[in-house]
Amino acid sequence: MKVNKKIIPTSIIYILFFLTIMSFFNIKLISNLINYYYIYLYGFFSIILIFFVIKERNFKINTNYFSIYFIYVVLLVFCYFLNNVPLGNLLIMLCMPLYLFVFENIEIDTKSIKVMFFALLILFGYLLSTLVKNNGVYIYNPNTIAQLILYIMILSNYYFKYSKKNIMVVLIFNMLSFYAIYKTNCRNLLAVSLIYLIILYIVPKNILKNVKIQKILFISIIIVSIIIPVFFSYLYVHKSVLNINILFSSKSIFSGREKIWTVCINAIQKGNNIITGSNPNNYLENIYKLGYLNYNPHNISIGILVNYGILIFILFYTILYNFYNKNKINEKNVYLKYGICMVLLAGCFENIIFLETFNFMFCLMFLGLNRKEVN
Repeated sequence: MKVNKKIIPTSIIYILFFLTIMSFFNIKLISNLINYYYIYLYGFFSIILIFFVIKERNFKINTNYFSIYFIYVVLLVFCYFLNNVPLGNLLIMLCMPLYLFVFENIEIDTKSIKVMFFALLILFGYLLSTLVKNNGVYIYNPNTIAQLILYIMILSNYYFKYSKKNIMVVLIFNMLSFYAIYKTNCRNLLAVSLIYLIILYIVPKNILKNVKIQKILFISIIIVSIIIPVFFSYLYVHKSVLNINILFSSKSIFSGREKIWTVCINAIQKGNNIITGSNPNNYLENIYKLGYLNYNPHNISIGILVNYGILIFILFYTILYNFYNKNKINEKNVYLKYGICMVLLAGCFENIIFLETFNFMFCLMFLGLNRKEVN
């Protein structure tokens, strides 16, 4: 009897996806267990999927990519022991390129896409109901909820392509998503979701399909992710912080992130830390003194630089850009491509891809990006 080659990857994707969904339903015992063990399953399944792809020989060997990844892994492990970086962070940095590689070389059928789409809509309905019902009393940190809704918004717009929902249904869903992020009062994600809506409904598709524009946008966001914390840190250090409120929000553009960024930037500037990163013990105490009980750099690029240094920073984004840029844009993935850019834009203010459940959702975007039509 012939074994269906899609069973193994589809089952693993289902397991990780539904554990992600369940972890956000705030079922105390179950959610806590999932959040505690998820990172180990995330790491373990990445290895299983890599062995599966190698066994099936469904890929073309790219010598340059494997050379880059090998150097990347060696430097990561070196910085991990040198700086005593948390294990969970290391696993995400190691395994994320593996998932991107696997998702480039496996297929998932349309039925599975629709099942995940339906599950996302249930989670979205749950989150929206809690935001409306509790009116400011959040089941999670409001920034976390806003990030999750942004993921749901982007993935759902891709999944809508595989359903027969009309334009009005999609429009209502997108407006509800924007409203839900507004209810969290998360100014950064509100701005990003507004930009995404402009891309969906205002920017002509012939402009969006321009390959040069995609590349420029991706690279520009990476540059901006460095400029923003440096600029805000400069304002903070020179006491130039102005009380400017965000449109549609009661909050100032200065949220306290500039204080964390200043500590991290100072840590990078010491000695050779810009090359190899800094031991968290050398700067966490200064962050705790600011009143923050946990370390969240609120910026993807600063998080990589302070923990691993500029070489890993360059290699990480080189690998990410390689996967982003491989596939040609088409009618079904155009908004997913720009959705990836929106997540990275949100990463200028949030640690949006370094929570393991969020990281898997980020990788799912690349599964959709690389996906061929499979019934």
